[in-house]
Amino acid sequence: QDPDCGAVMHLARSLHMKGLSVTIPHKSGIMAGLDRIDHHASKIGAVNTVVFCGERAYGFNTDWIGIREPVHDLRGARAVVIGAGGAAAAAVYALRDLQMEVTVLNRTKDRAEDLARRLGSHHAPLSAFGTLAPDLVVNATPLGMDPDRRSPVPKELLSKEMTVFDLVYTPPDTTLIRDARAAGCRTITGTEMFIRQACAQ
Repeated sequence: QDPDCGAVMHLARSLHMKGLSVTIPHKSGIMAGLDRIDHHASKIGAVNTVVFCGERAYGFNTDWIGIREPVHDLRGARAVVIGAGGAAAAAVYALRDLQMEVTVLNRTKDRAEDLARRLGSHHAPLSAFGTLAPDLVVNATPLGMDPDRRSPVPKELLSKEMTVFDLVYTPPDTTLIRDARAAGCRTITGTEMFIRQACAQ
């Protein structure tokens, strides 16, 4: 168990807290200290919500709900998820729940392959983006988060037929979102996901 998570769980129990909101990089580490983990969180492999009930601690994941709701109208679409961490796992899980054909793109092939195999999707190197022509692009990496100004997708590869969803919410208008708007894409900022997952919490 992550020692930081162990200390937090001990403190939360001793203070009789009712719940915790868990953020990166502790969404997987917290799981070892829980008594029961929700089916969705177990499949995703990450917990962002802990609820204490009596002596027991229950783990849930609401990130996938925050990702699924803004794109529910794209059911059955072809999607690309960039990244292979906890946010990417929540994204793939959400999109597969909408019967989308999902390809995971990541710098590290093994991580992409593992995530794709675990959640029933495809994987490819980042360089393959230009050959995929997805309907939906989800950035599940920290690229673009303050003070980083990089984008995971070269702007020349964006087209107006795409919906671009950047899970980064600080700042709301990342380089990727600005490039996507300039290309005529439908855009969804990370604030949408952040608010919706918080409402589910």
